Amino acid sequence: MNAIKMFRSVAVFASLISLVAGACQDVVIASRVDCGWVGITQQGCEQRGCCYDETTPEVKWCFYGSNVPTTIAPTTMAPTTSQLPTTTAPLITTAAPTATANIPTTTQGEFIPSSTPVHIIPGTGSSVTGVTSLGEELFVVREGSPQITVYSVSTFTVTRQLQVGVTASSSSLAADSINNCVYMSNPDANKVYRVELTGSNTVTSWSTGSWPLGLSVNSAGNVLVVCNTANKIQEYTTTGSLVREISLQSGIVSPLNVVQLSNNQFGVTHIGGYPWLERYCVVGLDGSAVKCYGSSYGSGVGQMNGPWGLTLNQHGTVFIADSNNHRVLMLNPSTFNATKLAVDGGLQTPYCVHYDKSRDQLYIGEYDGQQRVVVLGK
Repeated sequence: MNAIKMFRSVAVFASLISLVAGACQDVVIASRVDCGWVGITQQGCEQRGCCYDETTPEVKWCFYGSNVPTTIAPTTMAPTTSQLPTTTAPLITTAAPTATANIPTTTQGEFIPSSTPVHIIPGTGSSVTGVTSLGEELFVVREGSPQITVYSVSTFTVTRQLQVGVTASSSSLAADSINNCVYMSNPDANKVYRVELTGSNTVTSWSTGSWPLGLSVNSAGNVLVVCNTANKIQEYTTTGSLVREISLQSGIVSPLNVVQLSNNQFGVTHIGGYPWLERYCVVGLDGSAVKCYGSSYGSGVGQMNGPWGLTLNQHGTVFIADSNNHRVLMLNPSTFNATKLAVDGGLQTPYCVHYDKSRDQLYIGEYDGQQRVVVLGK
């Protein structure tokens, strides 16, 4: 299944969901509007009040019914500038760039990667949905795999397999240097799994809010989880005790990923809403947006198309996997200006990103194409 056609996660108000339920049979295949994300199950799709039909390959399988509101943008083509409502302009404290300009390929900030990859881990026939590192090890999880593959960060050869024992459609990974473990999300089961990195690699788990997608670990060694359909950020201890829960406020709909910033605010990517927005937002402790980069979806400056993967370096520079635009953006935390990372040979649906602070290396996992892990360094 093509991730470009299934990627966009739709989260709209309950009133909009109720509009489309029960109107599946009248939808023409070419007119389907996404109501899910990569790997969503039939149960998950139908729980959202949407239609599910996997009988035709290479099309959207989870989609709205025939009475989908016309103001929700379809995913088959990018809107023109004249189609972009002024209400979806980026919420940015500085002047917003025009949507028609081209994203520059020159980079900014302290980490300026070479366009020539340090290394490329070839694909294995499955999409990369999570990547992280700790010490001398690189951890990779692929769609539908019951294990986490561990590579040496020096030789990029496989050193071991961590058996989690469950499969998931869109698992994310996060490594915890304080507690010496790796966490994996499982949105299909509404759980987070913790894997010890020593001894017998004991696996434990706990339940979270609805559809846990992106994961990260903060400076306290606690796990941050975005719950996509619950529209929340949850923070847990390493043993799964809930520390706090933050409900995202109006306009921040269907969160995909989260990181904690140095000022204790959060960085969140999200796609969806009414009107449709695809953005990276700095979010306060009350769940409201402080400032955002992005608008309605597209490929120009101030636009993204599937901002899934999210990571930070030690200077606060933000890296976003702009998946359906096949690029990684680097966002200056002060100016909120974005630049596209140049990568020799390009990228195919970059899905997850992780910055290795100890080596100044950026790991990029691809969902489509060759489904590689691309390693960029200085």
